[in-house]
Amino acid sequence: QRSRVHRSHALRCVHTFVTRDNLDALLHEHGFTGRIGLLSIDVDGVDWWLWDALEAAQPTIVVVEYNHRFGAERAVTVPYDAAFDRRRAHPSLAYYGASLEALRRLGERKGYALVGCSAHGLNAFFVRKDALPANLAERSSAEAFRPGGFREALDAALVPRCADAAAEAELLHGLPLVAIGPDGRPLPA
Repeated sequence: QRSRVHRSHALRCVHTFVTRDNLDALLHEHGFTGRIGLLSIDVDGVDWWLWDALEAAQPTIVVVEYNHRFGAERAVTVPYDAAFDRRRAHPSLAYYGASLEALRRLGERKGYALVGCSAHGLNAFFVRKDALPANLAERSSAEAFRPGGFREALDAALVPRCADAAAEAELLHGLPLVAIGPDGRPLPA
């Protein structure tokens, strides 16, 4: 709040833990309802579940973090836990979030087109279909997917390592995941 950017743009800072149960109330409380320009979801955890729960606002653009370790084709997310903490969920720090395809399916259900991903395999960009400009194409997950251009996973001894993408993906093997169906909704366990 002491930064020049904050003062120059009259930003409103709110420090709170966001859950799918309080998200809409927070948006109402702070005046971000209805049509808004941009919503960014990057909580290193239950990102899919937060976007799924969103009803108070209809952003034109949604930027949401995806976990590249799940690959381009799988439609999965971590199970919902209101107290999810990536640091406690798994010692590797690689167990969090959702796959790009899970987010694409959710976006489709909500009326959004996947238009691309950041070059380093962190964020996916969605535009509301009724606002999609003619010169911006909707993409499949396979077309938009970018592998992670960074390595942050820890090994079993909690030592940072520069694993390759396959080794990082292997860290997630056997951990609980929720499959997302073609309709953009969780499949029964």
